[in-house]
Amino acid sequence: GHRIPFREMADEHPDADTGDVIFVLKQQEHSEFKRKGADIFLERRISLVEALCGFELEVKQLDGRKLLVKTAPGDIVKPM
Repeated sequence: GHRIPFREMADEHPDADTGDVIFVLKQQEHSEFKRKGADIFLERRISLVEALCGFELEVKQLDGRKLLVKTAPGDIVKPM
């Protein structure tokens, strides 16, 4: 996992040096979102009609907010 050190932030004792606090992060898999580097992706299937004529898709974000993704007729939707 990714390590985040906080130098000299541990408990202090009169006869000892202050130690470090180190957090180790472990990524947990998500059922819908996938991570690629610093980006988060959501993969959804759309029909050819939706790709050509436009569509609306409501996405619930990780923090609970909802995001409406819209395409207009004529917009080009390409697979990644």
